[in-house]
Amino acid sequence: MKKQFIAKLLVLGWNLLAHARFLAYLRRWADPADSPEIIQPFNRAGDLLSLNRRPRLLLCQGLKTPMLAGLFRPAVLLPPEPARPGELACALLHELTHFKRRDIWLKTLALWVKALYWFNPLSWIMYRLIERDTELACDEEALGLLPPELHPVYGQAILSAAARLNAPPSLSPRSR
Repeated sequence: MKKQFIAKLLVLGWNLLAHARFLAYLRRWADPADSPEIIQPFNRAGDLLSLNRRPRLLLCQGLKTPMLAGLFRPAVLLPPEPARPGELACALLHELTHFKRRDIWLKTLALWVKALYWFNPLSWIMYRLIERDTELACDEEALGLLPPELHPVYGQAILSAAARLNAPPSLSPRSR
């Protein structure tokens, strides 16, 4: 019993350390997005979702795809490389839909359950299914807000993000 408790504490500690490292990375490499080419689609997506409060919008070196991060000070993180305007608008709508649905809280809870029950394969399966289902539900909601003629653009944005995730890492001047 005592060994299980210690193991759970170690796994939780490992997750907290990984989170602290991620926050330090953001403090070092993330900059506020101030370009009108990014701010305008961000605001349009927020208006489309009727968001009164919006997360911060940051550009972050080393990211390949946009993501929402942060429980208490949420931020949409964008890679510094410019995306095509239609794809950027779709990615921002997707991430702001996660924000509106509070998916980050559900994923955090699932991560803690997985950390507590790391030895149980069902906790790992549960975590993967929650990740998949939140992405699919977010896509469905975002597509429901877009006119049908923009659905192919949204699909292309997903395919482009998947291609970037599978691409080999490149060395940018800032990462050297």
